[in-house]
Order: sequence, then structure tokens, then C-alpha cells
Amino acid sequence: MRLNDVEDAIRNVLRSAEAFGAGLARRETLVRSAMVEPILWSLGWRTWLPWECRPDFTLGRPGSTDYVLFNRDGEVVVAMLIRPIPPRLEQDRLQLRERTRTMTRGIAVLTYGWEWEVYDLEDRTRRFLDRRVERLELDGDAPHNVERVAEGLYRWLGRDRWW
Repeated sequence: MRLNDVEDAIRNVLRSAEAFGAGLARRETLVRSAMVEPILWSLGWRTWLPWECRPDFTLGRPGSTDYVLFNRDGEVVVAMLIRPIPPRLEQDRLQLRERTRTMTRGIAVLTYGWEWEVYDLEDRTRRFLDRRVERLELDGDAPHNVERVAEGLYRWLGRDRWW
């Protein structure tokens, strides 16, 4: 896994999104398969291995997260909610907070494919919404944006950070 791999994956995701058109954003399964999974793969995660990643995983609260990623000790270190557009930010953030309440380490991620919000779950001194440490937005029209988003995703979601 290299930063260049993440940048290439983002460019490919943006091309795929353009080919899918407006229908992509309205379907969570398409956002997951066409946008989120290729980025996770570029970050080193093997989403097909159950000891690294599990879809539709419940963390002890009603409702499931769309993905959890594990460290080598089998602890959940990343919990993700993947949502279609249009965003329902307040409702989706509340769901993310509730579904990750039992986690004491790692991060929570809310993504619509084009937008990624990362929350630090280890800082319990602040309210959940104040624990957002990164907000990344994919924009294929700005090459420097692809690099910035790749760096942010690499920093927070890179498998090497957690494994």
C-alpha cells in the first residue's frame, strides 16, 4: 500500500462515478461497491477476509455499521456508515454516534462516497460531533484535492496504522 495507490484509486472511483451517473449516489450498495471498497482496497484492507473486515456488523447497539475493520488482535478499530445522497447529516451523525458508543478506541467514519468524515473515538472528553478530526471531499476537477484526500484517507484508514 502506497499513497500513489490511494490517489490512483480515487481517480478511478471518480471515473466510475461519472460513468454510473446520478443513480450511483442514491443507492447505498452502489456507493459501497463502486466508491468505498476500491478505496479500502487501495488502503490495504482485504474486505473479503472476515478477520480484517466485516460488513453489516453490530457493535452492541441496535442497528449495524456498514463495515468494521479489525486490528491484528481482533479488536474493532474502524466503524463505518455508508450512506447514499442526499445526505441527512444530522440523522446520519446521530446514528454513527449511537452505533459506535461501545467503542473506546479507534475511529468512526461517515461517508457518502464523495464525502468522508472521520471521528476520533478515543477522545471521550469532547462531545461526539466535536471529535471530528477530518472532513474530506472528493473533487475530480481539482488535482491537488485528490492528493489531499488520499493523504487524509491514508493517515486515518490505512491498514498499516491499525494492523
